[in-house]
Amino acid sequence: MEPYDDDKSFPFFGFGGIPRHMGINGVNHCFPINGNPGNPEIPGGIQNVLATYRQTLPSIGLGGPTYFGPLLEQFYNHVCAQKGTNTYNILLLLTDGCIHDMPKTKDLIVKLSYEACSVIIIGVGNAEFDAMEELDGDGAPLMNSRGQKV
Repeated sequence: MEPYDDDKSFPFFGFGGIPRHMGINGVNHCFPINGNPGNPEIPGGIQNVLATYRQTLPSIGLGGPTYFGPLLEQFYNHVCAQKGTNTYNILLLLTDGCIHDMPKTKDLIVKLSYEACSVIIIGVGNAEFDAMEELDGDGAPLMNSRGQKV
């Protein structure tokens, strides 16, 4: 994705974790990895994103349940703020597979499907990924709680 990004600066969020580097001691479902809610972007390309992740990871505790909704809402707001700028946005979401807010997740993915963006979800580890397979729409088009399709 980096070659297609003009400024080589990427907003980078964590979810389902305890961001102690931000002074938060409870599970948070959408927090900037750099600790700056006003500017979550990591400049300097993917190498700096990875370096920031490696540096920050020891201060982030893992926690659950896993909610995609807050992160997808943040992404939706970001995408809407970019309207009219000829910008295409991509959310790359890495997860262990378990989704505890599936109805909200489906609603937001359908909502996002009408915007200039893509959501890529990658499962890591040995967890159960059946819920994620439902989101890919291969078996049937994904629908929200009102029956609207992607």
